[in-house]
Amino acid sequence: MTTQDVVSKLAGRGDVGRIVLDCERELGEPILSEAKDAWDNIGAIRADEVHSELGIDGTGVIVGGMDSGVDGFHPDLEGNFLGNVEPGRVAWFDPTDEYPLYPQDGHGHGTHTMGTVCGQGGIGVAPGALWMAVKIFRDNSTSRDFIIHSGFQFIADPDGNAYTDDFPRLVNNSWGELFCREGMLYYDDVRLWRVLGIIPVFAIGNDGPEVSSTTPPGNYPNVIAAGATDASNNIIYFSSRGPAPSDFPWFGATKPDIAAPGVDILSAEAGTGGYTLMSGTSMASPHIAGTVALMLSANPTLDYDDVYRILSETAVDIGDTGMDNISGYGLVDAYRAVQLAMEMRAPRIYHIPITDREYTTVTFVATVVSPTSPLDTSSVRLILTFGGMTDTIPFTPSGDSFFCELSFPGEVDVQYFIQAADSLGRLGYLPKSAPDSVFSFHIGRDTIPPVIEFVPIDSVLSYLMFPQSISVEVSDNGEIDSVWIELTDGAGTRSIPLEYDSLWGVYSGEIDSEAIGEFFYRIVAMDEASNLSSYPADWDSLCVDVIDDGTIDLLWSTVTEIPDFIPPYYDQETWSIVEVPWHCQVESVKTRVHLTYPRMRNIVAVLYSPSGTEVYLHNRTSLTDSVNIWYPDEMSEDGPGLLSDFIREDAAGEWYLYVADRSEMYYGHYGTLFEWELTLFCSPIAGVEEKTVLPEKFKLFAYPNPFNSAIKILYSIPETEKKASLEIYNILGERVNSSHAKPGIHTVLWDARELPSGVYLCLLRGKTTSASLKIFLLR
Repeated sequence: MTTQDVVSKLAGRGDVGRIVLDCERELGEPILSEAKDAWDNIGAIRADEVHSELGIDGTGVIVGGMDSGVDGFHPDLEGNFLGNVEPGRVAWFDPTDEYPLYPQDGHGHGTHTMGTVCGQGGIGVAPGALWMAVKIFRDNSTSRDFIIHSGFQFIADPDGNAYTDDFPRLVNNSWGELFCREGMLYYDDVRLWRVLGIIPVFAIGNDGPEVSSTTPPGNYPNVIAAGATDASNNIIYFSSRGPAPSDFPWFGATKPDIAAPGVDILSAEAGTGGYTLMSGTSMASPHIAGTVALMLSANPTLDYDDVYRILSETAVDIGDTGMDNISGYGLVDAYRAVQLAMEMRAPRIYHIPITDREYTTVTFVATVVSPTSPLDTSSVRLILTFGGMTDTIPFTPSGDSFFCELSFPGEVDVQYFIQAADSLGRLGYLPKSAPDSVFSFHIGRDTIPPVIEFVPIDSVLSYLMFPQSISVEVSDNGEIDSVWIELTDGAGTRSIPLEYDSLWGVYSGEIDSEAIGEFFYRIVAMDEASNLSSYPADWDSLCVDVIDDGTIDLLWSTVTEIPDFIPPYYDQETWSIVEVPWHCQVESVKTRVHLTYPRMRNIVAVLYSPSGTEVYLHNRTSLTDSVNIWYPDEMSEDGPGLLSDFIREDAAGEWYLYVADRSEMYYGHYGTLFEWELTLFCSPIAGVEEKTVLPEKFKLFAYPNPFNSAIKILYSIPETEKKASLEIYNILGERVNSSHAKPGIHTVLWDARELPSGVYLCLLRGKTTSASLKIFLLR
């Protein structure tokens, strides 16, 4: 049994981000079917027409299932088990350890659901697809959190080799978190699947007809959730209703997303080789998963967004007009969905639209991908309209791209779209709805000023913290000419130029401190058309007071913007770290924490100093539920510990903030730690002349993670490592970024706007040691 001492030691490890309680879970039982005869559930969604008329049965697609297992000996499932078709492929995982060698199912639920997804013999929606599976529930219906997390991890990387794409294209999940309808427990697992391109399909739950009765993960906003219909194509009473919870990340999302047959469904029966009837949204979900498999078989280039759009546009509306919280977009129509997927097999065109400019010569660049047949390179054309005339201009191929350079006669408005065809004559357009919609730009005098993004430096700083590094992001519809800082102390103004750093895509420089006292500053940018912009517009509003009063030599102040989730279970916690890089003696401490939590009386926030001193930041404003709490500058006496306990300590090192629910009871609540601020007033330490702390080991941290365009990477390197590098690799092992890394504590910004979504490896490499971190880019 794990003891508190073991937990404490694990929590102190640098490679442990969070420790959570491993809870017991249970698979919800399907609704018992009273019917004696089956009905044509496959025909109800028109999947039979997809097989007979379109000749598509899911061939070429690998589907996954996380459930109670699958009977791999069933005659309708044995033939398309991936492990049988491709011996040597890792296609079965049983973290319950009941059937470690070959797929089996002593419960029956998973065999029934997989039979509906891809079973042969007329029971499956996509009988040509191959399947792989994870047994996340024991034969007695129970499981534990670590088992389910292990299942998610296996699906993401079945063979344990990150450089092989051996995961399924989609996964059916006919289960939900029965005891925590607002739980975030599996949210990061699902996000990882989405990053990898895995399409998650979930049952919405059997707790209807009550409003807001959906269960996670099915009510997550990044999954496709299925409600259940009966033989008359009406939503059945037990199918859970939306909306999803109102907090992050749900924000009251409409759920379910779509509906499918889920009453008296005939499918494979485990252990008998026969068939049985079951009901529930667990039976509806595999109809959606099977339909997705048919769509991917028709068009392998579809991604999650394509699939979701097709399902929503082709569903048969069976409830209120449009999407609703009972049936979503309506009853799935596999035939119409596959037809639309086939229409999307035309070439796909990728192009960054032209923006307004004053130059008369414009270069158009496009990349074209033809998913199912060779591209007709002569068909890639630019259709543009200007000055009342329409013209068609061919692109010139160059490698994987196509170019077209045109000169325009002075000031003019231009509209255009791009088209391309494959060898079968199928046309693709960009914009996709062209010629009904087009791109447009104006050639003429550029009057649009640059846009400046900048995080102001602290308003009060010690002279020891100069020079201050400045990084500024500047964007423009044209080219940037120059960026600089203007400073004034009231007596005069001077300018400091900022240089462009192509590695990080920012303008950077340093502000020095010529005198103790107060100065004002602003950032100014000018584009090549001489348009100026400044931040802030009223440049006197940014003020810095540089202090040296003889007593307080150093002021360290930082706001750490997370945000991070406060987990909903007892013995789970959130940690955040601020690192102070100077030796100095603490004279005074201020802190505040911005968080939300439904039961503030249960929350605990603890601040730890580098010396190990802990102070409980209780001071809860009430014993009732609260929405938004800022801990004030001075804590109340309900400790243990006071902020004054930190006085006389050395500030250098890592300061930890710990937030958790310590009620020792299960409530299923969650919260968000938005940010926390730490301000230290310090004085010099006698006999310590060197102010900067030199790290003793490699450390690597990145936030936010996942991210959608840029990510801040914090690293530390010991003085002994004179030659080190910070490198970033994609999932194929290709290096996409590299820079020299100096000893000390540093923060860099990596701009990944030009790279695709996916998993990247951040590697801090020295001569004798290294540190690595996975980062996730989401679009």
